[in-house]
Amino acid sequence: MILDKVSADKKLRRMALEVAERNFDKSSLILIGIRENGIHIARKIGAYLQENFTGNIEVLELWLDKKDPGEIKLSSTT
Repeated sequence: MILDKVSADKKLRRMALEVAERNFDKSSLILIGIRENGIHIARKIGAYLQENFTGNIEVLELWLDKKDPGEIKLSSTT
């Protein structure tokens, strides 16, 4: 299924709300997005989370070589 911009935005907002609801008692959250497209989604969810989550939100970018998945790198994007 391919979503238009409005539908995709609604789904990301709902995902952020669910994360906030399930983690209301936490003081911080870490979101990890896989480089290229996944990191954009993680950043967007992080931005929407700020509307409903009062704790610290950190977004990390995961680098994974698909041909050699044994090496994984994380870097902070915030």
